[in-house]
Amino acid sequence: MSDDDDPDVHQAYALKTPEDSKRLYASWAATYDQSFAQSTGFAMPAHVAELFHAHGGKGPVLDAGAGTGLVAGAILQSGFCEIDGFDISAEMLAESRDKGFYRALIEGDLTKALPFAEAALDIVMNGVSLMHILSYETAIAEARRVAARWCIFHTVPATKELQTTVLCKKAYGEKTIEVIINEGELHQLLEKNGLMVHHILQSIPYDLDR
Repeated sequence: MSDDDDPDVHQAYALKTPEDSKRLYASWAATYDQSFAQSTGFAMPAHVAELFHAHGGKGPVLDAGAGTGLVAGAILQSGFCEIDGFDISAEMLAESRDKGFYRALIEGDLTKALPFAEAALDIVMNGVSLMHILSYETAIAEARRVAARWCIFHTVPATKELQTTVLCKKAYGEKTIEVIINEGELHQLLEKNGLMVHHILQSIPYDLDR
């Protein structure tokens, strides 16, 4: 992973505890749909829903890193499906609870063992979360463990040219990180966990030379 002498990078590493993540998303939850999803034209939920239905998606589904329920809402526009929402932020879950998309909502940490038996869920969706988790290897392994058929990892920035890179930034006044995973490393992690890539969606572009 990239590293330098900028103290903000080291501070960002220190901020990636569950409590730090809760603090970041607590400040974001109430305005997330408007300030991010709507203002940027975030189209990934619709793309994931289209992929989900095109490949015969069915429940039960785990929406890991559910946030405010954007992906679940997109999926449910085309038919009923049992979806459980899982997120580290109680505030994000509160926003999604009001929408009525989920069978159950669970507050928890994606870098620890998920509270489900092996292959307990048909499909696991993990969106956006991997780009903010230093322990992304654990998150991938746990998603695979509880998924009976397949996993969808969306909004995962990847780079072919560079090693896995950690960027430091501010989001809603809180320091955080974004992980740009080396594409080769990502494929190795997926294969290690018995996963094969069947479809790739274009994600968020990054200029890592800046």
